[in-house]
Amino acid sequence: TPHTPTHPRTTHTHTETMAFGGGSQRDPIPDHLLTEAKLFENSNDRERYDNLADVFAIVQTLECLEGAYIKDAASPREYEMACTHLIAQFKAAMNRVTGELENIDTFITEYRMQCPAAARRIKIGVPATVEYGGKKNGNENMAKYVSRVTSMFITLMDGLELNLRSAENLQPNMRDLMANLNAIVSLPPDFEAKAKCKHWLEILNAMAASDELTDEQKRQLSLDLENSRDEFDRFLEK
Repeated sequence: TPHTPTHPRTTHTHTETMAFGGGSQRDPIPDHLLTEAKLFENSNDRERYDNLADVFAIVQTLECLEGAYIKDAASPREYEMACTHLIAQFKAAMNRVTGELENIDTFITEYRMQCPAAARRIKIGVPATVEYGGKKNGNENMAKYVSRVTSMFITLMDGLELNLRSAENLQPNMRDLMANLNAIVSLPPDFEAKAKCKHWLEILNAMAASDELTDEQKRQLSLDLENSRDEFDRFLEK
């Protein structure tokens, strides 16, 4: 009676076969299946895949960080520092794959990633502690944040008057405006100025640093800032 090995060994050559049961043989393994698959043929291709891998790793890490913050596994301060760093890394990494992918949505679709929290965070461009407010401050700090909000409104509006419309000029001040609005504990969650800030942050974060708002966008942002400042002033008068 033929003896069937308990743990048959496979080999890496197509010329060797193994008998089973009544003497049947496995078909030879094609040569092309024994050849090591290569993603690249030259150093340029290798660098391309390395850069794409960096973007992939950053997005996955950011998704995990968002989950850790939601579960209180990371303090607000730790989360904010790490999130800000990862968002900056993502922008730098995407600059190295320019022409490959248009934005985070394209990248996630192309590589079949399940990272909705990371995608949202990248689009907003600021940590959740800035978008929604982190540690709530007492009324004793309200005057400080009111002053900062007023200053940010003036800075942004004056900048547009001077035709400073590039993303690198507008985004930092818009981010600070949102952060200080969220630091005022008495402002309602649905305060319209917050929604406007978030809307424009998404637009600015989707732009390259040197990209500029169109004339129409500039007029709309000026109007939104003026309306938001008026709404904020009315809130203070209550």
